[in-house]
Amino acid sequence: MGENGMPATEVPQTLEDLDRTIAAFDTIEQLLKSLSPDTWRQDLDSIYTQTYIHYRSKSYHLASRQNKEQGGRHSAKVARSGI
Repeated sequence: MGENGMPATEVPQTLEDLDRTIAAFDTIEQLLKSLSPDTWRQDLDSIYTQTYIHYRSKSYHLASRQNKEQGGRHSAKVARSGI
């Protein structure tokens, strides 16, 4: 049994079950202890040391998509003009 009274090996079957399971914990530390009792400390530390996760705003992704669409239109114009 985990610290929250749920078996550590119990796997939620739906997203709602997963949501309730996660909500049963008061801290991330308790959740990680339940999920991986042997490596929870390393997992917790890695949350703060991962440098390869970068946040990009929605406007960044929208601008990127628009640039790709405009580039595609430009390529189509070039192909039609025979250049």
